[in-house]
Order: sequence, then structure tokens, then C-alpha cells
Amino acid sequence: LNQLKREVLALDMLPVGTKISVKWNGGIRELTKSIVPPLKTPIWYDGYFKYDSISVQRKGYTINEH
Repeated sequence: LNQLKREVLALDMLPVGTKISVKWNGGIRELTKSIVPPLKTPIWYDGYFKYDSISVQRKGYTINEH
């Protein structure tokens, strides 16, 4: 459990604008860490849907760029 928390925290610490690839429903989605109004905290966003860090970490991801 502590390992999961550390991995999620590492994902949360990535700067806004970071792009990652996530395995999702048999495909790959590219997500960008973004601040989407009216939210004030950064989220992982693909242009249509929001993703939380725990779900992203559980699916597995690759950092594309910062």
C-alpha cells in the first residue's frame, strides 16, 4: 500500500503540461496534466475526459515529455 501511495504521489508531483501515455480499454490514451476551469487543481485530461492519478497509476503509464 505504501508503494502505491508513493507512485501516486510521484505522478501528482509531475509539472502541469506533462504528457503521458496510458493503457486504457485496450488502447493507448495520451493525457496531459492540465488545469481545467473551473477546477483549481491539476488533473490528467485527454481533451474530453478527466482521469485521477490513482486510476492512471493502476492502468500503467509512460511519461512522454515534461
